[in-house]
Amino acid sequence: MTAGPAPERALDGLDIRTASFAQRRLWFMDQLAGSSTGSMLPLVLRLSGALDVERLHGSLSAIVDRHEVLRSRFTAVDGEPVQVVDAPAGVALERVEVSGPQELYDRFLGRPVDLAAQHPVRAVLARVAPDEHLLLVEVHHIAVDGWSWGVLLEELAAGYRGGRRRRARRLLQRPRPGPDGAPERAASGADARALA
Repeated sequence: MTAGPAPERALDGLDIRTASFAQRRLWFMDQLAGSSTGSMLPLVLRLSGALDVERLHGSLSAIVDRHEVLRSRFTAVDGEPVQVVDAPAGVALERVEVSGPQELYDRFLGRPVDLAAQHPVRAVLARVAPDEHLLLVEVHHIAVDGWSWGVLLEELAAGYRGGRRRRARRLLQRPRPGPDGAPERAASGADARALA
């Protein structure tokens, strides 16, 4: 992405950047179409087995916090698009129940996003059965391309696995009451490594 000075009438106090050529092209196409539905790129993952929803949400939020473009809005200043980078605040994970993939697609795919007011990413976690979920992540093409999906998937998996390891270490480091009621610490780091 090309960063540069913002147009002269940019709003004071905001972290704004000049949009790259590709982002300007996609923003302009959105303005012409009047809707961003055709520019939303979906990814659906089938998650089977026990799922730690909070850890998944934390992993998604960490990705959005780490990548400025996923927490940016694209607004016009003097008729030109500028990227307004918002402070890290994670991502909303909408949780629903569906009967299967088709219902998820019918209800949630292709909803437009207002790039001037909303971030270009959204996530829906759909419960299909007690141990089966579908994760739908949609990102506007202004913020992601085909190559970026691989990065996002790697970071999602690493964050989910890493969250489990960090939590196990914190639990082992937390004071536990001993036989006499006094706090006692885990005996060694080897115990933490065994859980990781």
